[in-house]
Amino acid sequence: MLTKSTINETIKFLLVEDDWRLRDSLISGLTKDPSLECAAIADTGQQALEHLRTQSIDLIIMDY
Repeated sequence: MLTKSTINETIKFLLVEDDWRLRDSLISGLTKDPSLECAAIADTGQQALEHLRTQSIDLIIMDY
């Protein structure tokens, strides 16, 4: 459920993608929205877990 405070805040996302071309394209497109901020990038699941231990992330975008 979205609340007024949630709507006004920036959503910090973690992008997990090993293909640098796709990763750069996704970041370029997603960060055009001022409510989205790329907080971290990971090439592997292990790197993603390290980011999650040290940062506050709202959304994870990953391939499988």
